[in-house]
Amino acid sequence: MSGCASTRQYSEPMSDLRRQQTAAYMSEFVSGSFRSYYTNIGKALENALNKLPEDVFAEVTDRRSPVIFINSVTSGIARYANGMEFHFRPDDKPALQDGFYLIVLGDQMNNFDDVSAIEGVILHEIAHDYLKHLRAPKHNCEMEREANRLVMSWGYEPEYRAASDAFGAKKTGDSPCADYFAKKEMEEKLRGSKE
Repeated sequence: MSGCASTRQYSEPMSDLRRQQTAAYMSEFVSGSFRSYYTNIGKALENALNKLPEDVFAEVTDRRSPVIFINSVTSGIARYANGMEFHFRPDDKPALQDGFYLIVLGDQMNNFDDVSAIEGVILHEIAHDYLKHLRAPKHNCEMEREANRLVMSWGYEPEYRAASDAFGAKKTGDSPCADYFAKKEMEEKLRGSKE
């Protein structure tokens, strides 16, 4: 199912099983900083995981190749170096046999009170993993739009819009992809005026 847009959306109410699965996954594959220090990011991460369609959730939490979430510290003395530890319990099945996908979340996101905006960023990064974008020979700007479309197809347009408003409305000169799409739009306008 990888690489295909899932159309199954998360349905309310959330099952106790999903809550338990999310809690178990977060205890193993998510930096403890999100539970104890960067609590807005932690809550957004928990919400995003609980909202994922079943097939996407299964892929993200697959112990053979899980998505691992860590934080990036950009202030204080820890910005130079810090450590984090992930634990496996003695009765856990083997993990990481097929590698892992690492998502690094910047600590500055924790300053945003709108948890849904943080969720939008997390869902976008999960979409990149689901679409296997890092396995492509070359990353391109269209992949960013493809990830956004997938998040919206999962039914999370409000989270996507909140993230775009808070973090991602890129302007020319601010982002290589914004520059790329601005140039592409200009070329199309020039072509249209010549015809």
